[in-house]
Amino acid sequence: MENFPEMQQKLTSINKKAISINDELEVFAKEIKFNNGVEFKLNDYETDLFTIPKKVKGIYFFEIKKSDSSLSFNVWIDKFREKWDIDHVRNRPTLRKKSLSNLLGYSEEWIPFYIGKSNNIQNRVGQHISLENTSTYALKLITMGNLTNEIFRLSYINIDTEHYDLVMPKIEQVLRDKYHPIIGKQ
Repeated sequence: MENFPEMQQKLTSINKKAISINDELEVFAKEIKFNNGVEFKLNDYETDLFTIPKKVKGIYFFEIKKSDSSLSFNVWIDKFREKWDIDHVRNRPTLRKKSLSNLLGYSEEWIPFYIGKSNNIQNRVGQHISLENTSTYALKLITMGNLTNEIFRLSYINIDTEHYDLVMPKIEQVLRDKYHPIIGKQ
């Protein structure tokens, strides 16, 4: 490989640019704030409930309302864990231990539930809510059967970029670290 030193030099230059872009993405993502989204109960869910246009790319954020505001987060999460840790629904995310430890003592009414990214937020949110017990990985909230009285809130941010596959994983990771959603793969 006679061009190896030249290739290595180009790769080093590209790596420096990638580090700079990664740092810029992190700063950008830390500034993202989700607005107060649409509140809903699963038994009232209709696909037209959300005004998400078709084919919107970006990031979405589910929150769940603490049903009894007098409960501490620790007591609430123990009760919620009993509902979530059922075995009849497959291929869905689990409770995030890292988030649970970061939220100890959390006192807000709305609990960060799940953050995701998608090339088609409307479709993906529909899967999270109403997908049946299939091999597709999703929350499958209605299929759980025991969350119908919970109140959820959904917010989303349109992030339309040509470089979705490069940009969105970093944004999603930073927002997970910022909001500490209780459910997720990572």
